[in-house]
Amino acid sequence: ACNAYGQGDDIDGMIGSRNHFIDCRNGIAFFNEVSTEQSCREACAASGGSCCVGDNACDDFTGVVRADGSCSGIDACRGANIGLVENSCVEENSCSYAGANGVDGDAGIVSLKNSCSGPSACLYAAYGGSVGTIEGSCSGFKSCVFAAYGGSIGTIEGSCRGIGACDCAAYDGGSIDTIEDSCNNGNYNCALVATGGGSVGLILSSCSGTADALATRACVEVGQGEGMRIDDINSCCNSGNEVCCQSSDFCDDLNPLPDDCAADRTIGTMGFVRRFADELGEGNGYE
Repeated sequence: ACNAYGQGDDIDGMIGSRNHFIDCRNGIAFFNEVSTEQSCREACAASGGSCCVGDNACDDFTGVVRADGSCSGIDACRGANIGLVENSCVEENSCSYAGANGVDGDAGIVSLKNSCSGPSACLYAAYGGSVGTIEGSCSGFKSCVFAAYGGSIGTIEGSCRGIGACDCAAYDGGSIDTIEDSCNNGNYNCALVATGGGSVGLILSSCSGTADALATRACVEVGQGEGMRIDDINSCCNSGNEVCCQSSDFCDDLNPLPDDCAADRTIGTMGFVRRFADELGEGNGYE
């Protein structure tokens, strides 16, 4: 196979119409390393399954896609380079150009499973950067748009569910080791985390609201800035009425993210949101 699909999947043994996995290379289906001269969309239809449905859905796409409804929607996987796509990339621009322009031509994203559902959910994710596995994550409008664009994220699991949940996370040189069971139940909860050269280790069970108390921007800007490093964010910043900050333009006069996540080291969400919106100005999508 042409990509490092990883995670123990025996992709070579699954490709073919009987198993409903389609090996796509720049939008053309291959079988046993030989071009079928079919488009990926045609090969999906011929397999008896469904994938690459919608205008330009798999144009210039490179990777293996399962014919389970993946890459469905206008431009859903257009120009993307993803090792394996399973039950993922649904709706318009959901994975457009995700993983493209990777290092040495490799897939910028190793695999997507049950992820990237919603308009522009993973648009440009890992473009020129890298992400390992995204599983059960990135659901909602622009939930992971530009995530790891030029930067890196190890894995995203059970996370980034909500509008803009991980928008621009690890953007342009930032890095996050792992996001697990975090950045859910709210909007923009992990937007800009570790952006611009900052880094965060593990984000675990953090930066989320609850079903009864949705959070907004719970950990926005955490770890931003060249040389910033936060080792772990573990089981904190989950209240619907608090925000955890790290030193940045938006919270430079506030205490940094506390190790113990004490309530008196955080600030009220609405006050922070007003300041955040004022700084960015109207028309930025964060009002």
